[in-house]
Amino acid sequence: MKFAFRSENISREKTTARFAREYIYGYVIVAQDKMRIELYQKQSGGEWTKEILTEQKETAELKSVELSLTLADIYRGVDFDDE
Repeated sequence: MKFAFRSENISREKTTARFAREYIYGYVIVAQDKMRIELYQKQSGGEWTKEILTEQKETAELKSVELSLTLADIYRGVDFDDE
């Protein structure tokens, strides 16, 4: 597995423990109640970077799987006003 997607309500402590595994190169936490993505990516030296995206036009660059998605793409069809 190169990239893992999880719901925001998964324990961040459990998620952090998984970062230590060498086969995970990136991790995305997707908020369910608002437009917010936390993007974690492992760099070539082994360190992790964290990027927080909150705007529709922002792009999540998932480098390990060569995929780019805007938040508008990720949240397509989601209406936060109905909650």
